[in-house]
Order: sequence, then C-alpha cells, then structure tokens
Amino acid sequence: VAFPSVRVGMAGSIGDDPLGGFYRREVRKAGVNFLSEPRDGAATGSVVVLTTPDAQRTMLSHPGSSADVPQDDAFFGAIQSSASLIVEGYLWEEGATVAAISNSVKRARKVGTRVVLTASDVTCVERFAPEMRELVSNACDLLFCNAAEAHALTGEACPAAAAEVAARECPLVVVTDGCHGSYVASGRSTLIHVPAHAADFKPVDTCGAGDAYAAGFLFGMLNGETPEASGLLGSICASQVVGHAGARLARGEANEVMRTFALSLQ
Repeated sequence: VAFPSVRVGMAGSIGDDPLGGFYRREVRKAGVNFLSEPRDGAATGSVVVLTTPDAQRTMLSHPGSSADVPQDDAFFGAIQSSASLIVEGYLWEEGATVAAISNSVKRARKVGTRVVLTASDVTCVERFAPEMRELVSNACDLLFCNAAEAHALTGEACPAAAAEVAARECPLVVVTDGCHGSYVASGRSTLIHVPAHAADFKPVDTCGAGDAYAAGFLFGMLNGETPEASGLLGSICASQVVGHAGARLARGEANEVMRTFALSLQ
C-alpha cells in the first residue's frame, strides 16, 4: 500500500561533540532534515528516561546548548516554505529561547504558516501559563495538550470542558486523556471525542505517546484528513508507541499504523 509522505525539518542547537554527531545521524536516518549546524565547543543536551513497571516515566534532563536556537536564513527560509511551524512548550524553560519563539511565530504569521503549540509538560504550563495563554490567544492555530496541561492552562478539570474553553481562543484544540481517548474542539460549537485505540498488548513505555499522537494528527491534517480522522490516526500512533520501550517506530510498525488507519476508515 502506498502512503503519502511529508517533509519534516527540525531546528535546534547541538554541539560538535560525539553525542551531537550521533543525534544528527539518527535524526537524518529517520528522514528528518536537521536544519542547524553543530556549534563549535558546545555541549549537546541529553535526557535520561526512567521507566517504571507500570509504563510511566520520569526524565532527568541536561539542556546543554539547546537554549540557543539558531535563527539564520536557513531557519527562517524553512519556516516560510513550511505548512506548519511546531513550537515546543519546553522552550520556555530556557530564557534565551523566548526570543526565538517570538521571532519564529512572527515570521510564520507573516507568511501564512500554521502555528502549532505543544504544551509539553504540566509543570512547564504552570510556570509559564500567562506566556502560553498569550500565544494561544494571539498567534496559535492548533494546540496540543494532555488533560493535566489543559487543566493548568484553562482551570477546567474536565478534559472535554478544557478543550472547549481553549477553543474559544485557538481555532483548533486537541486534549489527550490517555486510555480515555482525546477531545478535538474547534470554535465555540464543535467538540469531538476520539476513543483511544484498543491494542492487544500491555503498555510497556508511555514515553513519547503524546508526541506520537501529535505526529499522527498532523500527518492526517497535512494530507487533507478531517480533525476526527486525524485524531484517530494520532490514537493509533500513540497506541503503537506504548507497546515497546522507546518512542521511535520501526518502518514496519509505521506501515502497520497506516494499514490500521486505512482499514478503520472503510
């Protein structure tokens, strides 16, 4: 079965150390264009993920040089030629990246590129809620957050209600809620519940499930699917990721995701 593809680029700061070289190779091996050149003498950031038997995880992060997001002609040119710019909420954790967020979003708005925000982490939302709310209200086209992040952002404990509240400020909002599925809200009148995809295996590692959902949702939207169908694809992606250790899918697993999605639409 032939499936459509999308071109993906990533901007971020890495050093000229062995870890940076490994990271750059792995990203490119996955078909992602790494837009930023290694920085001489800089230390590449790293994250140690600790996973418990119940499939939950915690992270030990060393940001390294990641706070210095390169803003050059290649970076802004990529924004101009892209359908979507995805901003990670984690970027607010490093003061130096705030200007990069602002400059990137301004350029995207100017050229008509969709601005997508992922809330990233509930503690990040709690610390930078005013800044995130301002971006959501003034410049964001699509917001991704989980139930806890949506609660911190809107004050609504119910994920469905939080999605509806956020959608008053942002054209399209997605709130994920683990095994309870996800809620997709647009405008003031449309709320869709997308059930979690039922898998025949026990979750092993939830690290990356939210990112996998967002990737599937964006892939669907970029290929002309409805928000509901895109939510379904996101759910299938997330389900596949939690079935093994690590957040990456092998090519065969990705193909299985697309086959499952195609069958679900029949």
